[in-house]
Amino acid sequence: MLPIVPDENYRYVMISEQEERARLRAWVHDAVLRSGLSASALAARAGVAQSTITRFLSRDDAPMPNARTISKIAAAARIGPPQLELTSDEPLSLREPDADRFIFDDGTDERLKAMIAAAIGTRTAADPWLLRTDALKFFGCRPGDIAIVDLSRQAQRGDIVCAQHYSINQMTADTIFRVFEQPWLVAATDDPAYRRPLLVDGTAVTIMGVVTDIIRVLT
Repeated sequence: MLPIVPDENYRYVMISEQEERARLRAWVHDAVLRSGLSASALAARAGVAQSTITRFLSRDDAPMPNARTISKIAAAARIGPPQLELTSDEPLSLREPDADRFIFDDGTDERLKAMIAAAIGTRTAADPWLLRTDALKFFGCRPGDIAIVDLSRQAQRGDIVCAQHYSINQMTADTIFRVFEQPWLVAATDDPAYRRPLLVDGTAVTIMGVVTDIIRVLT
């Protein structure tokens, strides 16, 4: 079956395998540029074979990366995943994200900048995220808190983690924050919307990094 993707108006259009390859190749190329690394270095950071990226970018007969590899590249480059392939004519699900990457701008309080910088320290694979979820309520985390996510840290049982959740049925690719209870991701809240545990299988659900610090902005 040829992939079906939504256009800018969320109307579905069928694309060929060549178009899908070109679309994914453009995303991988953008991931390399935005990471500031070479293709080989990005592959090393993502924990995938060097040829996975270099061959795919240079050869039309190279296999396309699977969902697990894509999620690793996205995490290593600190960008969102590419638009998912869709195989349904149901409307695209648009939902409130668990968190957004925290963006510094001219209005960011200098004390907050200093706190984030101090929490990150010299770590090059750590990023701030602005939480929007109640999924971690019983861990004392609430919407508006800033979570520092370390992409290089291996998740241990009980850690708060940032993960990618791919849902082909609902046609979404969500960044979520949950508690890692190996091999599951679970919420720490009484909100039934977050009740279902998610199995970390490396394909539909992949851990991107571990939350090492929480910063609360007091108003």
